Amino acid sequence: MEYAYRWSRIPCASRQRKTTVSLCIRRATRADPAAIAKVHVASWQQAYRHFLPADYLASLSIEQRRLQWVDAITAGINGIFVAELGGELIGFSCIGPCRDEGATNATYEILAIYVNPANWTQGVGRELWLASLGFAQESRAERVSLWVFTENARAISFYQAAGFVCEEESLTTFEIGGINASELRYVLKLN
Repeated sequence: MEYAYRWSRIPCASRQRKTTVSLCIRRATRADPAAIAKVHVASWQQAYRHFLPADYLASLSIEQRRLQWVDAITAGINGIFVAELGGELIGFSCIGPCRDEGATNATYEILAIYVNPANWTQGVGRELWLASLGFAQESRAERVSLWVFTENARAISFYQAAGFVCEEESLTTFEIGGINASELRYVLKLN
């Protein structure tokens, strides 16, 4: 399956005049893991700073994340997309078969959508979501699920705006960084 590239125009301020820069959404390649890892860690450190311990967030390893993304891209199982703005990788998404116990082949899962914090609220996450949605549809998925921290109001708002519905009975608590955190599953049924 090959994803058709999406191009958007994002206004960028310059000293002289307002210009537009093309946002490119494309499939991740073996050249991308280092840049993906940097965005992954930076996004976690910013997005989760209000509810995960600072020492845990500071300990996140870009190199460890890079190795995880090398493995994921090499495996080729999931749809991994990157967002580039002016040639710089500023975000990524990953979607694949749902990992939940009892999930059918018709259920896909958003495993990640992260954008460099400097590029939040510019529509980058939405474009990555649309690329992931296209991958799920091409894979004949009937529904898409995801897990989100209950404290992550920003992400919850994003997913609800995309049509995801919370499954209240899915509440799960687990230990991360020495604290107990909780997640809820959100689901979107596809036509």
